[in-house]
Amino acid sequence: MNETNRDGLGLCCLVLMCMTFIYGPVAHADTETAELPQASAVWSSWYWPTLDRRPLDDQDMLNLYDDGEAMSRYDAFTLAQARTWELSYHFGGEVWYGHCHAWSAASIWEPQPTSDKVCGGVTFRLRDLKGLMTEAYYGVGDLSDDDFNLYRPSPGILWRILQDEIRGDMPKRGKPRGIIGNLTTKLGEVWNFPIFKYEVEYSYDSFWQTYSGTMRLWYASDGSRSYADSTNLYDSVRAYPFSGVSFDAQGYPTDSGLWSDWLVSDPENLKHPTLIWRPPPAASWATYCGNTQLEQTNLEQILDIVDLDFALNLTSQNWAKGSYRT
Repeated sequence: MNETNRDGLGLCCLVLMCMTFIYGPVAHADTETAELPQASAVWSSWYWPTLDRRPLDDQDMLNLYDDGEAMSRYDAFTLAQARTWELSYHFGGEVWYGHCHAWSAASIWEPQPTSDKVCGGVTFRLRDLKGLMTEAYYGVGDLSDDDFNLYRPSPGILWRILQDEIRGDMPKRGKPRGIIGNLTTKLGEVWNFPIFKYEVEYSYDSFWQTYSGTMRLWYASDGSRSYADSTNLYDSVRAYPFSGVSFDAQGYPTDSGLWSDWLVSDPENLKHPTLIWRPPPAASWATYCGNTQLEQTNLEQILDIVDLDFALNLTSQNWAKGSYRT
C-alpha cells in the first residue's frame, strides 16, 4: 500500500477507532500467538555504540574499538589494524549510533557463541566473539536484496509476515526465522531488534468488516553491555494497537489497517514499527563485513562454531554457518 492510499484511509480508520471506542467490538476477541523454535532462536548482546562516553553521565559505553576489546584482540592474533580502522570509521555520533542492525542480523543467522575461545594464544571472550560476529554483519544495510524491507508497514502486512516467518506458514528460507524491526519509540532514531515471538489479540467488527486489536512483539534486547557476556536471552515486548485490518478469502490478513498513532504521532513515543526487514544469510564472513581489516581466513579460525542443531535447521548447506560454511 503506497503512502497516498494509506493516508486516504486515514479518515475512515479514525472513524472506525472512534466507533470501536464508543460501541466496543462487535464480536468476541481471539488471540493468535507463535514463537520461533529453539533451533532458530535469536540471542541477546550489546549494540556496540560508536560514541565513546554517554553524554548524560559520562559513562563508558563499551566499544569494539576499546583497548583490550574485540578489535585489539583480533589485532593481537593477526597483526592487523582492526582497532585503528574501527576508531577511524565507527567512532562518534549520537548516543544511539551503533551496530544494532548488524547484531540483529547476526543473531538471526549465526549460532550464539557459548564459551571463550583461544586462538594463537589470544583469548576471545564471549563478548569478543559476539562483537566480531556483529562487525562481520555491519554491511547488511547496504544491500538491496533483502528477504523483505518494508518502511512503515501496515498492521495487516506485518501480521502476515509474522505468520509466514515466525509461525512458519510460508517462510522465505524454508523454515521459521526471526525478522528485524526498527522498533524505536523516538522519531528519527533507529533501534533494530531481532523479533522471535508475537501475539495478536483481535476482534471482528461486523459493521466495518475489519479487525482491530493489539499486536505484541517480543524481541531479544541489547540494552545492557552485560548481555554480551551472557548466553541468556534478555527479551522485551512492545504492544501496538491497530484497527481496520481486512482478511482475504483464505482468512489471511491483507496489506491494510492503521496503527493507533498513524494520524497523530507523538515523536517521543511512537507506537508503530518504523521498518521491518531481514537480509539474506551471509555466504561467508566477508559477505557483509564492515571493518576492512577483518579477513575471512582469520574470522573462520576465531568464529567457526560447531552447532549441528543450528546448521540442520537451515534448508541449504550454503546458508549454514560455522563449520558448515561452504
